[in-house]
Amino acid sequence: MRLGVSSLFAISKGFSFLLRRLEPHLGSFEVLEVIDEGATRLAGAKLKELGDLAKTYGLKLSLHAPFLDVNPASLSPFMRRMALKHLSRSLLKAAKLECVTLVMHGGICPHPKLKGSAYRLCSTSLNKLAKQARDLGVRLALENAPALEGWLFTEAEETAKVMREGLDSWVGLCLDLGHANTARQVEAFLDAAGDLTIHVHAHDNDGLKDLHLTPGDGSMNWRRVLERLKGVSFRGALIVETAAEPWRGLERLKGLLN
Repeated sequence: MRLGVSSLFAISKGFSFLLRRLEPHLGSFEVLEVIDEGATRLAGAKLKELGDLAKTYGLKLSLHAPFLDVNPASLSPFMRRMALKHLSRSLLKAAKLECVTLVMHGGICPHPKLKGSAYRLCSTSLNKLAKQARDLGVRLALENAPALEGWLFTEAEETAKVMREGLDSWVGLCLDLGHANTARQVEAFLDAAGDLTIHVHAHDNDGLKDLHLTPGDGSMNWRRVLERLKGVSFRGALIVETAAEPWRGLERLKGLLN
């Protein structure tokens, strides 16, 4: 597996801030995931600057698609079209940057009785995007959600069933370990969807709230988790996605992997 870092810590600070904080650490990680949202949204000169950085330092790139108010599972056809438009724009950026993956959220459902319909609508939306992504050569990575009311893709068996039966095989799983921990589903996801996992987000919490702590600062057993990832032959990127700067978490994971 390849170690990397996320731009989450800079999402409210801006692209220039992100580049400044990355500079001293370039060469210490293999993959950079940039969130195409907030102050790190990519446009214009930022795309070229990021592409040049990746080429100079031999970095692989991953792009995290917009997720605020983006709901590909919406019961409203208009809102689904808008969500797909947002995701498609981000996909084109990912292709231009030669990203290995585009990470995306699956959406929310307003009522438990409508969950089945929401999953079907989400699958239709993402399968349309998958056709475009396949042509562009960018894998889609669907991220499991934290245990919050109304959110889809929080439970392992349910997620695996939807992915196997409803989604194009070009859509793999972004296993967000912190999110899974809030739902007590870390082991369950590795059991049910280990073979579907193409990308991993690493952060910690207390088992209740989605805190995006440094790995090792919460309740997760990281040695066990990494052993399980090796056990399912995971070969993708392991991205430290923390609210604080990711360097301490990166070193901790390196220590455990070595």
